[in-house]
Amino acid sequence: NYQPVSGSIPGFPGFHIIHRNGNKGELDTFFTRKTTSCLWHQDVGYERQPPEYVMLCLLEGPKVGGDTVFAATDEAYKRLSPAMQKFLDGIKVKHSSENMINHTKLAGGLVRKDPVASVHPLIRVHPVTGARCIFVNGEFITNAVGLKDVEWKAISDFLLQHIIGMHDIQARVHWSPRTVVLFDNRSTLHTAVVDYVDDEHGAQPRHIFRLAAMAEKPIPVS
Repeated sequence: NYQPVSGSIPGFPGFHIIHRNGNKGELDTFFTRKTTSCLWHQDVGYERQPPEYVMLCLLEGPKVGGDTVFAATDEAYKRLSPAMQKFLDGIKVKHSSENMINHTKLAGGLVRKDPVASVHPLIRVHPVTGARCIFVNGEFITNAVGLKDVEWKAISDFLLQHIIGMHDIQARVHWSPRTVVLFDNRSTLHTAVVDYVDDEHGAQPRHIFRLAAMAEKPIPVS
């Protein structure tokens, strides 16, 4: 699995290079459309076989801030009522990279791959633990199969707020150079926290690389 809109090491396309060079203007532009820098997601969910284990390593980062927060989507599923679980078990959703790629093109960024779209179960079964995990994504899901857009938006908003609001199922990683984090992309959501920018000092650089191992096609509830 490689990221279609970021740089990589020559000869090693699987290395995903995430480099923010301290450009405060980039963040200012982002906030013309959004009210928060947090974007809860799983990596590369639009692929037919999204990643399982993902490794992140910080090369350079701000002295204060710039944490990454992770949330356990298997535990989030357990805390739903049985009736809600049963309702969600049968929903399928479409993940697409089209919006991300179009936005990157408009910004003059690097695009290495054409848009990809896949339909996945909203609730996926972890192949190792057998746990049911909420496969929701704040970035890549465009619609739910058979549901109206407003119906899917209500479900998506509820699930994201359900997960984001439960701090007791979350872990927060504070980075220092050469910190390595390994996480299971199938049973977690995560977001970067861009809190290292201010009007007086601007933004500090943040330089990370990522490796992702391809997993199975998401398993639906049988």
